[in-house]
Amino acid sequence: MVFSTDTCCMGASARTLAQVSDERHLVRRRWWKWSLPAKSAHLAVVPALAILLALASLLIVGRSQNAADQAVVHANEVQASSEGALTLLIDAETGVRGYQATGEVSFLEPYDLALAELPSSLSALSVLVVGEPAQVTRVHQVENLTASELATLAS
Repeated sequence: MVFSTDTCCMGASARTLAQVSDERHLVRRRWWKWSLPAKSAHLAVVPALAILLALASLLIVGRSQNAADQAVVHANEVQASSEGALTLLIDAETGVRGYQATGEVSFLEPYDLALAELPSSLSALSVLVVGEPAQVTRVHQVENLTASELATLAS
């Protein structure tokens, strides 16, 4: 008797399919032996676990999103505060230049306003960056540079 390679391979794959079929049959047989309450419990537990997993995932994502939103709001507050301080400093420079060019005291109003408001603006900025060492260092540098610039403008 001569065996071909097709017969050999077919036998192996047929045996594998037969094993799979037997395993499925055993699972079905076990399932049918279970009582109705046991089947009902399994049919209820699997979707319930999937729902709980989905809810847990949503909770984690929601918390992460909330933290990210708060970080963006905080960054925007810091940026707005620093831009406000910069605007005051630019207004002071503009007022001094206007006064130097024309000699009219009315041009010093932005300078006087900046002198009055810059300390509170910079302290508000300092409060916003508390707990962020790199930002605190930058704010101290800005305060020093602002004091230096105001001293230059006053002379």
